[in-house]
Parts: sequence; structure tokens; C-alpha cells
Amino acid sequence: EKIAVGSSMKMAPEAEWISCSWIDGDASDFSVRSGPNYARYKTKTTSGSALYKTIACDVLRNVYNDSNKIHHIGDHEEIIMPELHGVDMDLLKKSPLPGVIICNCQIPLKPPKMMGKPEADP
Repeated sequence: EKIAVGSSMKMAPEAEWISCSWIDGDASDFSVRSGPNYARYKTKTTSGSALYKTIACDVLRNVYNDSNKIHHIGDHEEIIMPELHGVDMDLLKKSPLPGVIICNCQIPLKPPKMMGKPEADP
């Protein structure tokens, strides 16, 4: 089964709450360590502009067992990436940074067992 990136959750208009949606964050909401003497003075400042723009967010359910973990999700042929409108592809190819970063966070539905093998998710 093929999965189109961004198909399970849609981007919400700014400042509007919609169930099962996401909004692009503002990098200036984050404080980052600043100065060469951060360890001494513990100073933080507002972050600069984000290096990347969020293009999609998805929630996928996978029945968990040890052999069923999803590793390197971006390498799967079932993933269909969206068109990157407004992106200078020549500049992207020349950049030493990766063009797309996929953050894969796998959260179990059940707490782990204290002893023995984990149970499969329902």
C-alpha cells in the first residue's frame, strides 16, 4: 500500500484549530544557547529563522512487534513525497545540507512489561 506524505493530517490555517491537523511552527518561539561562554553565563536568545520548512505531518499506526519496527521510513518505496512548490531545485542540489529531513517518532500504545518480552500492540 502506498502512502502519500501529508495524507493523514492536513495543514491548518494559521491561528485556527482543526482536529487532526498541524501548523507550521515559528522558530522565534524557541530560545537557543548563545555566546561562546554559554556554559558559564547560561545566556539564551531568540532563535533565528528556521533552516527548514515543514511540508507535511502524518500519523501512521503500525502493529508493533520486534520484527515490525519501521526503520529509515524515507527509504521505503511506499512513500510518495509531495511536490516541493517554490523550491529552487538547482540550489537544493548544490547545498551540502539534505533537501528533506524526515523525523520518525515511534510511540508504543502500551507501557513496557517489567520482565519478559514485550506484548504486541492491539
